[in-house]
Amino acid sequence: CKQLAKSGISTAVIVREDGACTCAPTSGRFTTPYVHPLSVRRNNCGVMATSLRRQRILLLSAIALVAFNLRTALTSVPTVVIDIQRATGMNDIAVGALTTLPVIAMGVFALAVPAIARQLGRSQTVWLAMAILVIAMGTRLAGEVPGVLPASALLAGIGIALAAGLVPGIIREE
Repeated sequence: CKQLAKSGISTAVIVREDGACTCAPTSGRFTTPYVHPLSVRRNNCGVMATSLRRQRILLLSAIALVAFNLRTALTSVPTVVIDIQRATGMNDIAVGALTTLPVIAMGVFALAVPAIARQLGRSQTVWLAMAILVIAMGTRLAGEVPGVLPASALLAGIGIALAAGLVPGIIREE
C-alpha cells in the first residue's frame, strides 16, 4: 500500500463495507490516479472508509431535495389555475401557456446543459439550477404584475432542464 502514496496508480486500495481493506496491483492502464469520493483515514490496519453511511445519507437527502424542488416548480401552477385567472384576469390560453412554457424551456435548454456543465462544472451547474428555481418560485409571489408569471414559468423550465440533465449522471457516479 505504500506504493499508492508514491505513484497513485500502481496499487489499488479496496475497502469493503465492513471497513477491512486490501491492496491489489492495478493493470497499469490508468494514466491518472482516481480518487474515490469516500473520505479515508489512516489507522493501524491501513486505509479504512469513514462515515460512508453519513455520506450516503447526505447524498440521498440532497437528491431528494433537488427532486422535490423540480417537481414543485411544475406541479404548483395547475393546482391554482382558477385562482390565477381570478387574480390576474388571464384567459384560458394565457393560463395554458403557463403550464406549457416550462416544458418548452426544458426541451430547448436541455441541449445547452453539456456546454454549461463543461464551463461551470456539474455541481456548480446544479447549484445554478437551484438558484434559478428559487428565483422563479420567489417571483411568483408578485404574480399579479403583468408578465411575472410567464417569466417565472420560463425560469422554472430553465432551472429544471439544468438540474434534470445532470443529477442522473451524478447519482450514477456516486
